Amino acid sequence: MFFGLLWLLATVEYLSNFIVITAAATYYFNNEREITETQKPADVAKAWRIAYFSHLGSVAFGGFVIAVLRFIKYTFVYLSQKVENATEGSAN
Repeated sequence: MFFGLLWLLATVEYLSNFIVITAAATYYFNNEREITETQKPADVAKAWRIAYFSHLGSVAFGGFVIAVLRFIKYTFVYLSQKVENATEGSAN
């Protein structure tokens, strides 16, 4: 349950990052810097389509890798707190 939550949160976090980065890239590469009158806005809808229809699996796999690393981190934090509490109780 906890791992699934970590995976979901990492996937949503990096999916939103991907959408922002893709929208910024469409703005940058679709415009000419010298002609400011004809600049087009960032295409967020296209970025959303690219993220969900073309790269969702890649982002989900990246979220899985991040979730595994965070799960290991939180497991060690939990175990270190347990050991610290056990050693404080035996020292008194």
